[in-house]
Amino acid sequence: MPNDLEGMGRLLARHELPARFERWRLRLPVGASRLTSAEEWAGALVLVECGRLEAECTVGGTRTFREGDLLALGWLPLRRLISVGEEDLELLAVRRRDVGTTERYLHVVRAPAGTTIRRGPKPSRRALP
Repeated sequence: MPNDLEGMGRLLARHELPARFERWRLRLPVGASRLTSAEEWAGALVLVECGRLEAECTVGGTRTFREGDLLALGWLPLRRLISVGEEDLELLAVRRRDVGTTERYLHVVRAPAGTTIRRGPKPSRRALP
């Protein structure tokens, strides 16, 4: 694990966490995959402890993460986790026990009824010199 994240890894992996937190690990052999969704990872900080993770999204794109990367998988439109690389993938996840879904973290701010929202001028569509 890279030096700058060793402290975070130790913090997430310490033997005892406060009772309001839960921790779990996921291990996938090289080449294996697992169907998943954002809800499964809601509110979790996920550390790639070993290997390389390819996250496949519901819209079709993929993104690869490596050992030492710290992720918030609950914010991605996940479809599948894939272990790529030369070592088995090991993920360590920690979150508060009272987290249900990612919706708890999405706050929509609406203006009260009858409020006028002023917008700035529209950008020009003319070509730049």
